[in-house]
Amino acid sequence: MLYVNASLTDMIPSDQFKGWSYRTQRHPRDLALQRNMLSTAWMDMPASLLFNDASIHDENGNVVANDTFMALLENLPESGPDTAAIRYCVVIGADRRPALQLQCLPASAVVLSGKAAFKG
Repeated sequence: MLYVNASLTDMIPSDQFKGWSYRTQRHPRDLALQRNMLSTAWMDMPASLLFNDASIHDENGNVVANDTFMALLENLPESGPDTAAIRYCVVIGADRRPALQLQCLPASAVVLSGKAAFKG
């Protein structure tokens, strides 16, 4: 099982989310790794919340309601990213064994899927 407790500001760089976290857990058998690839397709991080695959927690560890978080995203300044995309990837760890990793970039899945270097 992969347990993730990531800093939200590492995913969407905004001071508004300082101390907030993105939490999820996934079993490798539930991931749709693409044929001849070591990663899943990019997915918009907010979609993972709507699918109840993850949750956002504030600086006190309290769960933030999805509709509240979505409203905050809509009101972010246009000067920075207002979303993030995630994917799961098989990597080789320091111990030279395969491991599962959650990867994230501050862009939409549509944008990343259209760039050859980021296709997964």
